[in-house]
Amino acid sequence: MASFSRGEGIVWRSVSRRLREVHAVLAFTVVTDKPDLITLFIKPGWPTMRRTGIRGGGPRGRMLVKPDGGHELREWVENEALAVYRPGDAHSVWLYWGAIDHDFRGWYVNLEEPWHRTAIGFDSRDNLLDIVIAPDLSSWQWKDEDELAWAVETGRHRSDEAATFRVEGERVIQRLRRREPPFDQPWPDWRPDPAWSAPVLPPAWKDYVQARLTETRLRASRYPLTDRGRRGRGAQ
Repeated sequence: MASFSRGEGIVWRSVSRRLREVHAVLAFTVVTDKPDLITLFIKPGWPTMRRTGIRGGGPRGRMLVKPDGGHELREWVENEALAVYRPGDAHSVWLYWGAIDHDFRGWYVNLEEPWHRTAIGFDSRDNLLDIVIAPDLSSWQWKDEDELAWAVETGRHRSDEAATFRVEGERVIQRLRRREPPFDQPWPDWRPDPAWSAPVLPPAWKDYVQARLTETRLRASRYPLTDRGRRGRGAQ
């Protein structure tokens, strides 16, 4: 499948391949789509979707415990964000800027399934566990460990799955300490094109099968998927 063009609107979806369900949808603008690097931009006011139903699960009561099969339209809030993804990784690295002052707020690692290309964007699955990194890369901390523990206790994830999420996070921490991509590039200096407007959610956003008919699992075609020798590109 052909790559997406710079400035093109796409959707990133968190899906369950086992249940063939769409859980969450974010509308992005493509910044870069290359074999070894994908970057996507989102800002406050741009459309998102999440499942509806009864919430109240987890340590903070925000987890969905009984979905009703529907979705609700929401908006991205608070910060502008750039998602940086290296094909083959089980995580993406996000950078945040204030929507008004454009001050750099910090780095965020979202642990997730490797991305799959679809006709309308990319599919993955959020794995609950995250890492928050200081703007100057001087410190980091795990985020939502308690929600992952709740997911294991309630059978939403197996304990061995949770262990692999943690291992992936440890790999990211080692890259951070060694200042390997993307932590060796001036991403905080990146700025979006002011002409970019909010993407429109395509009709197929909620159709698991239709959007994945031309699915291709993303793999780095030029660079090995190892910590040593990984090459990165500068901020696009």
